[in-house]
Amino acid sequence: MTDSLSAFTARHIGPRDHDVADMLSTIGLSSLDELASAAVPDAIRSADALDIEAAPSEHVVVKELRGIADRNKVLTSMIGLGYYGTIVPPVIARNVLENPAWYTAYTPYQPEISQGRLEALLNFQTVVTDLTGLDLAGSSLLDEATAAAEAMTLMRRVSKAPAGAVLLVDEAVFPQTLGVIRTRAVPLGLPVVVADLGGVDDVDATVAAIVAAGGQVHLPASDIPDVGRIAMVSDPQGVAIYVMRGASDEASAAYGRHAMGHVSWNELQTTDDAAALAFYDTHFDIKKVGAMEMGEMGDYSFIANSEGGEAIGAVMKAMPGVRPGWGFYFRVPGIEAAKARIEQAGGTVTHGPMDVPGGEMVLNAIDPQGALFGLVAPGK
Repeated sequence: MTDSLSAFTARHIGPRDHDVADMLSTIGLSSLDELASAAVPDAIRSADALDIEAAPSEHVVVKELRGIADRNKVLTSMIGLGYYGTIVPPVIARNVLENPAWYTAYTPYQPEISQGRLEALLNFQTVVTDLTGLDLAGSSLLDEATAAAEAMTLMRRVSKAPAGAVLLVDEAVFPQTLGVIRTRAVPLGLPVVVADLGGVDDVDATVAAIVAAGGQVHLPASDIPDVGRIAMVSDPQGVAIYVMRGASDEASAAYGRHAMGHVSWNELQTTDDAAALAFYDTHFDIKKVGAMEMGEMGDYSFIANSEGGEAIGAVMKAMPGVRPGWGFYFRVPGIEAAKARIEQAGGTVTHGPMDVPGGEMVLNAIDPQGALFGLVAPGK
């Protein structure tokens, strides 16, 4: 194979020399230059030849690109947060992702890639309906965050809920997904409420008991197929939480005290810490397992899932200017590096980094969309 372009250009359909001559004769011109002179005003036409280097052949370009690609290092991704490696069976890779019938354009104007993607999506939807028995399934090439935002938009458009309705999002949703949802919700005028998801054996009974204790219902108990029964309520102090009974008995993996990238600490700031401790003990069996004095701010009361268990978080009186609610600290390997990443991404660190008892460091921050979150890492 040579570096000539003829082999490449010959595959494209275009006018031959005699075709050009016939067309020029029809309009009474003798050359393409004469056509250009007649069609393009002198004021905007350059008479100088274009200084463009000769282009290499397709074979040479592919060889160069493969050489660049070979310099990549294939490593194990440690990002987490939904970015996980996958195993694609060879039959899927060859017949779906690499099927040349779906991406080879036989003429310059045929959109085979778009048609191929559409066929792959339709095949995937068909497989989903066959495997699940659902009447309807949808698929797209969107990333998870954008897909979630599109789902939010669809729900709002078809919903008969009043104009003041809110979108409820679980606190365990990945931060990049929540960020896109918040941004896309702004032009819709749709408030986004993030709430904790508490697991119980009987959602309806728990909701009734919470209402009897002075709480409120924001989303009545309802079933989500293959997920479970769920309701959204607020405690007597007005803090929003989800109450859920999963469809399976499998424990939630959202929390992990020492698991990197997971929620490592749950902190409730409330208007009445004593009443809140009693409420969560009564309805969710969350126990106070110790406290640390903080002067005028009162106690920082540690909580656990059982009497004498490992602390999973704390309850405290809300600091001035802070809206009462549950806050969540995600574990990262290093606090200083995480602080730099937050600021580089457009976030704002509001407190810290600072040392806390137990040999750890924490910080509080606001993401570019205004969501509050915290980070915790091993101390220096």
